[in-house]
Amino acid sequence: METEGFETWGEVFEGRLVDGSLLLGLSFEDLEDELDVKGRKERKAIWKAIERLRQFQKSESDVVDEKKKGFFSTVLWGKK
Repeated sequence: METEGFETWGEVFEGRLVDGSLLLGLSFEDLEDELDVKGRKERKAIWKAIERLRQFQKSESDVVDEKKKGFFSTVLWGKK
């Protein structure tokens, strides 16, 4: 959260034991209902940051999947 300019909220989330996987599982409504982010603009900004993290996680996962495919093709069939 700090790298996105949300230092204050990073401390709040940390104090409430919101880790990376929990953060990625939050809904827009959870930001207000569970974490007390009352300002709509602030919720939207945090939500956009969470969406960027989700996209980054997905792209990292895709790279790992491709590496696994290459590894298993080499092991099983001797080619990529």
